[in-house]
Amino acid sequence: MAEQQGPAGEQGQESVYVVLDLQDVGLPPPGSQLLLQGMEGGTPVLQLADGTRLVGAFQETVGDQLFLTDTLNPDGSHQVQLVGHSDKRITFSKETAAQGEEEGEDSGGAAAGRGGAAAAPS
Repeated sequence: MAEQQGPAGEQGQESVYVVLDLQDVGLPPPGSQLLLQGMEGGTPVLQLADGTRLVGAFQETVGDQLFLTDTLNPDGSHQVQLVGHSDKRITFSKETAAQGEEEGEDSGGAAAGRGGAAAAPS
């Protein structure tokens, strides 16, 4: 999350949304623990609960992708609200042995300290 100052100089949290495209690798089961590392760099890595590592690449979208909530009201009607938007997408693919070795030499595990960031590079 990015820090943002409000009009009165108050500090708050601004949520930044990024679409994670897992189309080629399949979705993990609901409730799975995921570890997202390297969001500040050019090559984010997503580690699934079973240890599978996915390598990502940032892509700009044409227009914004919208994040909506859909609430079912007691009367049966739906209430849809805009939660956020994003023009960033990360497309993931399975890590090859060469990529894993290269990352191990390159970062020496330091990427774990950068995990959980939600902002995509501009």
